Amino acid sequence: MTQNSENLPDDVWLIRECDIYKEEFDTCKSRKGRRHQWYTLGCKLDCSKWEDDYKNCLLYTKSNDVEAANKIIENEKERYFARRKASLGNNMWEYRDSPPEDWNKPVPGWENKVSLFKAYNMGKKPIPQEEERSSCTIL
Repeated sequence: MTQNSENLPDDVWLIRECDIYKEEFDTCKSRKGRRHQWYTLGCKLDCSKWEDDYKNCLLYTKSNDVEAANKIIENEKERYFARRKASLGNNMWEYRDSPPEDWNKPVPGWENKVSLFKAYNMGKKPIPQEEERSSCTIL
């Protein structure tokens, strides 16, 4: 390993491909993007972070610059928390740290039949034959 690759942060996986940053910047600056921003938000967004991330991504991929990687990661984390801001501020749902204890219990019978029917309609499995029913005849 080179000296720079040893100093890479743990969150280096957050860095996307450089083309994605370029596409995001181009979309942000386009007429269609500006019109969408104005319609949905009432103002134009600052697209400079996408451009900076694109330049830093090129610098990081070509010279393995750790400082450029840190700047990209910082911006990615800002975007992540901005997206999650509304859901984290929502007090309607109770967030859990682990799955429920019975998360892998068998599916109830009626729900299993529904999923089998859907699979049949999608052409994946045949519907199993129902159990034979006894019929009562009154003479």
